[in-house]
Amino acid sequence: MAIADYFFVVSTKDSVFHFQLKGLWTEDVVVQISTQMLALFKQAVDSMGGRRFLVLADLREFLPPAQQAKEIVTQTMKYAREHNLYKTVEVMPSALSRLAIRQSAEATGQDDFRVVVATIEEAWVVINKLKQSL
Repeated sequence: MAIADYFFVVSTKDSVFHFQLKGLWTEDVVVQISTQMLALFKQAVDSMGGRRFLVLADLREFLPPAQQAKEIVTQTMKYAREHNLYKTVEVMPSALSRLAIRQSAEATGQDDFRVVVATIEEAWVVINKLKQSL
Protein backbone atom coordinates (compact mmCIF):
# COMPACT_ATOMS: atom_id res chain seq x y z
CA MET A 1 0.00 0.00 0.00
CA ALA A 2 1.59 3.27 -1.13
CA ILE A 3 1.08 6.43 0.90
CA ALA A 4 0.70 8.41 -2.35
CA ASP A 5 -2.51 6.50 -3.03
CA TYR A 6 -4.01 8.25 0.02
CA PHE A 7 -1.92 11.35 0.85
CA PHE A 8 0.27 13.44 -1.40
CA VAL A 9 2.10 16.73 -0.76
CA VAL A 10 1.69 18.80 -3.93
CA SER A 11 3.70 21.83 -2.81
CA THR A 12 4.92 23.86 0.15
CA LYS A 13 5.73 27.09 -1.70
CA ASP A 14 4.78 30.73 -1.12
CA SER A 15 3.36 30.07 2.38
CA VAL A 16 0.87 27.55 0.99
CA PHE A 17 0.95 23.89 2.01
CA HIS A 18 -1.00 22.17 -0.78
CA PHE A 19 -1.85 18.51 -0.35
CA GLN A 20 -4.30 15.87 -1.57
CA LEU A 21 -6.21 13.28 0.41
CA LYS A 22 -7.52 10.48 -1.78
CA GLY A 23 -9.35 7.19 -1.69
CA LEU A 24 -11.31 5.36 0.96
CA TRP A 25 -9.58 5.44 4.32
CA THR A 26 -10.79 2.27 5.99
CA GLU A 27 -9.52 1.38 9.44
CA ASP A 28 -7.01 -1.01 7.81
CA VAL A 29 -5.71 1.79 5.59
CA VAL A 30 -5.37 4.13 8.56
CA VAL A 31 -3.38 1.54 10.51
CA GLN A 32 -0.99 1.12 7.58
CA ILE A 33 -0.47 4.76 6.56
CA SER A 34 -1.13 6.93 9.61
CA THR A 35 2.44 7.07 10.96
CA GLN A 36 3.95 7.95 7.59
CA MET A 37 1.13 10.36 6.76
CA LEU A 38 1.49 12.23 10.05
CA ALA A 39 5.28 12.44 9.60
CA LEU A 40 4.95 13.84 6.07
CA PHE A 41 2.26 16.28 7.18
CA LYS A 42 4.35 17.54 10.12
CA GLN A 43 7.42 17.85 7.91
CA ALA A 44 5.48 20.03 5.46
CA VAL A 45 4.06 22.22 8.26
CA ASP A 46 7.50 22.55 9.84
CA SER A 47 8.93 23.65 6.47
CA MET A 48 6.90 26.85 6.89
CA GLY A 49 9.45 27.91 9.48
CA GLY A 50 6.95 29.09 12.08
CA ARG A 51 5.52 31.78 9.80
CA ARG A 52 1.77 32.06 9.21
CA PHE A 53 0.71 29.86 6.35
CA LEU A 54 -2.29 28.64 4.40
CA VAL A 55 -3.36 25.11 3.62
CA LEU A 56 -4.96 24.08 0.35
CA ALA A 57 -6.52 20.68 1.00
CA ASP A 58 -7.63 18.99 -2.20
CA LEU A 59 -10.24 16.46 -1.10
CA ARG A 60 -11.96 15.92 -4.45
CA GLU A 61 -10.96 12.23 -4.49
CA PHE A 62 -11.34 11.64 -0.74
CA LEU A 63 -14.19 9.33 0.15
CA PRO A 64 -15.96 9.61 3.53
CA PRO A 65 -13.48 8.08 5.97
CA ALA A 66 -13.75 5.64 8.86
CA GLN A 67 -13.89 7.09 12.39
CA GLN A 68 -10.22 6.30 12.97
CA ALA A 69 -9.33 8.33 9.87
CA LYS A 70 -11.26 11.32 11.23
CA GLU A 71 -9.06 11.18 14.31
CA ILE A 72 -5.92 11.37 12.14
CA VAL A 73 -7.37 14.36 10.26
CA THR A 74 -8.12 16.02 13.62
CA GLN A 75 -4.50 15.47 14.68
CA THR A 76 -3.20 17.11 11.51
CA MET A 77 -5.52 20.09 11.98
CA LYS A 78 -4.39 20.54 15.58
CA TYR A 79 -0.74 20.33 14.60
CA ALA A 80 -1.14 22.90 11.84
CA ARG A 81 -3.07 25.27 14.12
CA GLU A 82 -0.40 24.95 16.82
CA HIS A 83 2.22 25.88 14.22
CA ASN A 84 0.75 29.14 12.94
CA LEU A 85 -1.88 28.01 10.43
CA TYR A 86 -3.88 31.01 9.26
CA LYS A 87 -6.63 29.38 7.17
CA THR A 88 -7.38 26.12 5.41
CA VAL A 89 -9.11 26.14 2.05
CA GLU A 90 -10.72 22.77 1.46
CA VAL A 91 -11.86 21.60 -1.97
CA MET A 92 -14.74 19.21 -1.30
CA PRO A 93 -17.56 18.62 -3.73
CA SER A 94 -18.93 15.69 -1.67
CA ALA A 95 -21.43 16.51 1.09
CA LEU A 96 -20.47 13.35 2.99
CA SER A 97 -16.79 14.28 2.96
CA ARG A 98 -17.70 17.80 4.10
CA LEU A 99 -19.53 16.36 7.08
CA ALA A 100 -16.63 14.10 8.05
CA ILE A 101 -14.05 16.88 7.78
CA ARG A 102 -16.29 19.31 9.67
CA GLN A 103 -16.52 16.79 12.50
CA SER A 104 -12.74 16.55 12.57
CA ALA A 105 -12.42 20.34 12.66
CA GLU A 106 -14.97 20.65 15.45
CA ALA A 107 -12.96 18.12 17.46
CA THR A 108 -10.06 20.61 17.50
CA GLY A 109 -12.22 22.93 19.59
CA GLN A 110 -12.64 25.54 16.88
CA ASP A 111 -13.88 25.52 13.30
CA ASP A 112 -13.27 29.11 12.20
CA PHE A 113 -10.03 28.40 10.33
CA ARG A 114 -11.73 26.63 7.42
CA VAL A 115 -13.04 27.81 4.06
CA VAL A 116 -14.84 25.15 2.02
CA VAL A 117 -15.09 25.45 -1.76
CA ALA A 118 -16.27 23.15 -4.54
CA THR A 119 -13.52 23.54 -7.16
CA ILE A 120 -9.74 23.85 -7.27
CA GLU A 121 -10.10 27.05 -9.31
CA GLU A 122 -12.25 28.60 -6.61
CA ALA A 123 -9.71 27.49 -4.00
CA TRP A 124 -6.88 29.36 -5.72
CA VAL A 125 -8.96 32.53 -5.90
CA VAL A 126 -9.56 32.30 -2.14
CA ILE A 127 -5.89 31.42 -1.44
CA ASN A 128 -4.68 34.45 -3.40
CA LYS A 129 -7.02 36.74 -1.45
CA LEU A 130 -6.00 35.22 1.88
CA LYS A 131 -2.29 35.62 1.06
CA GLN A 132 -2.80 39.37 1.36
CA SER A 133 -3.55 38.90 5.08
CA LEU A 134 -0.49 36.80 5.92
